[in-house]
Amino acid sequence: MKALVLSGGKGTRLRPLTYTTAKQLIPVANRPILHLYLTRSSKPALPIDEPFLMFLGDNLIQGGVAEAVRDFLAQNSAAMIMLKEVSDPRQFGVAGLDGQNRVTRLVEKPKEPPSNLALKTT
Repeated sequence: MKALVLSGGKGTRLRPLTYTTAKQLIPVANRPILHLYLTRSSKPALPIDEPFLMFLGDNLIQGGVAEAVRDFLAQNSAAMIMLKEVSDPRQFGVAGLDGQNRVTRLVEKPKEPPSNLALKTT
């Protein structure tokens, strides 16, 4: 399985650390977060002709993503988004769901959150 790690954003919730360093380069356990996702392969993964994993480069998933990948492949779904209930969703990317618990939209740091389900970060 290939992975696409998105790296961007200003890291406003991590200030003052991110005034001079990109949030994906902040060290965790003495290694920049982004280094946890680098592989030995330098071949481009395009075109996408197999299942792939995409996540935000500043997210650390407790326990890794192996179990989520197994669940995704077993369900034969088109997509899967990991969400987590949070007390103040205004600080995160938040999912809006329909009546069948399908994600219909994602809103970044909404003033009026459509739910308390944030994109999973820990």
